[in-house]
Amino acid sequence: MALSITGLILVVIANVFPMFTITMLGVEEAATLIQGAWTLFDKKFYFVGLLVIFCSFVAPFLFLSCLTQACLLLLTKRNTPQLILLLKLVKFFTEWSMLEVYLVSFLIAVFKLSDIADIKLQFGLLSFVSLMFVSSLIMYRLNLETFWQKMEKNAKR
Repeated sequence: MALSITGLILVVIANVFPMFTITMLGVEEAATLIQGAWTLFDKKFYFVGLLVIFCSFVAPFLFLSCLTQACLLLLTKRNTPQLILLLKLVKFFTEWSMLEVYLVSFLIAVFKLSDIADIKLQFGLLSFVSLMFVSSLIMYRLNLETFWQKMEKNAKR
C-alpha cells in the first residue's frame, strides 16, 4: 500500500511539473507531458493525444488509486461489492499503464533534439522516472490471487 500511495503522489507530480526545458534560438520553453498531449490535439492527432493522456496519466493514476482502495478495504477487513470491482479494475489498468514506452520515447526525442537545442532536464522527469520504477516494483510484486484469497478469508469471519 505504501508503494501505491507513493506512486499516486509521483503520478501527479510527474504530470504537473515540467519534464524538461528546451532553449532554441534564445527562446526557452518548459514542457509537461500533458502539454505534449495537448500539442498533439492542436495538430489534429486526436487519437494519439488521447492515448498519451490515457496511458501516461489516467491509467497509472486509476491503477494506483484502485490498488490503494483495495488494500485499504482488505486491511479493514471490509468485503464490499466495490472490492471485487476494484480488483478487476486493477487487473485492467495493469495492462494499460505504459510508462516505460513514454520514457523510451522521451529519451529518443531528447537525444535527437540535443544537436539543435539546449535541453535541461527538470523535476517532472525525475518524478516520472521514479514513478516508472515504483510502478514496475508494484507490478513485479503484485499477486492479485493473494487479494482474492484474503477477501475469501475475510468473508469466512
